[in-house]
Amino acid sequence: MKRIGIVDFTVGNIGSIFNAFSFIGCDPILVKDKKDLEKSDLIVLPGVGSFKSGMQGLKSLNIIPELENQIFIRSKAVLGICLGMQLLFKSSEENEDINGLGWIDGKIKKLDSINDNFPIPHVGWNDVVWEENSKLKLNSTSCFYFVHSYGLIEKPTDAQLECYTEYGQKIIAGIRKNNISGFQFHPEKSQDEGLSLLENWVIQND
Repeated sequence: MKRIGIVDFTVGNIGSIFNAFSFIGCDPILVKDKKDLEKSDLIVLPGVGSFKSGMQGLKSLNIIPELENQIFIRSKAVLGICLGMQLLFKSSEENEDINGLGWIDGKIKKLDSINDNFPIPHVGWNDVVWEENSKLKLNSTSCFYFVHSYGLIEKPTDAQLECYTEYGQKIIAGIRKNNISGFQFHPEKSQDEGLSLLENWVIQND
């Protein structure tokens, strides 16, 4: 049974992620310090809130150096969900003065308000289209639940595109760089397909 370390940096949505991993047969634990990271087989960065609050929460735990040790030295896989995915990048237009983790080269940008058919924030169910070389895809098209006003628009040069969605503009919904993955949508709130995706991520990193 895989022990899933869910980093608890006080940005919400922890309970539903914890329950989702429990449901698919994993052993989730809340990560609050270095010892919790050491006990984890896989790591999840959740997140609901602003880029600034997310980075402040991570820094308050004093675990970023140990996170980097576990991911880059010990090669543990990490999954960023929603804000957790955004924090993987260097910066965000949401809070220009705050540096992200910088594990992937890129900048999170504010979504364009195209017209009344595509209000911002983007809230609700949207199809995502999987790339042919995706390691995590379920079907050619899947439907997941989104809640966000900022997102990844430009593909990073140092990472693989997993999937994208169309919401008045093309938004990158999934990204992968070696053992680092991220989803802009919420698999833990996306019913059966979301649970299958989390299970697939665990299996791919067995």
